[in-house]
Amino acid sequence: MNLKEKITKLNPTPVIFVQTIGSYKNNAPDKAWKILWDFVEKKKLNVDKSDFFGIVHDDTEVTKETQCRYDACITLSKELKTDGRVGSKVIDGGKYAVFTHKGSYKTLDDTYDQIFGPWLAGTKEKLDDRPVLEKYLNDPDETKEEDLLTEIYVPLV
Repeated sequence: MNLKEKITKLNPTPVIFVQTIGSYKNNAPDKAWKILWDFVEKKKLNVDKSDFFGIVHDDTEVTKETQCRYDACITLSKELKTDGRVGSKVIDGGKYAVFTHKGSYKTLDDTYDQIFGPWLAGTKEKLDDRPVLEKYLNDPDETKEEDLLTEIYVPLV
């Protein structure tokens, strides 16, 4: 795998979100996105110009798989009253190393292994304690699995 990072500064980003707790591999992210998407449809929100982020709070090497937290997030151009499982917050801005993963979400672990193995060992960059972000660049309902693009934002000091 030929991994190339782009160092970027992300501005603080307001989002609506749903958090789930459970295995990243066994549908916790899917459940969060379903709840959030149902809210978007119920409120008839226009998300054509929105960005779609996942916040990966926990490392499965440290946290029990059943206790891992995941936030499905959508940026909005204006403030919105949320309710129920849907909340609003601001994704922390700051310096990030950004890596592009191409392919199925099921193979994201392979890219993470490269980032937190060889890349981290070979860089002078230092990790920050903010969570890792995933930015989904295309729609999984309209894109072949092998053509999905996900940017992985690794927080840096």
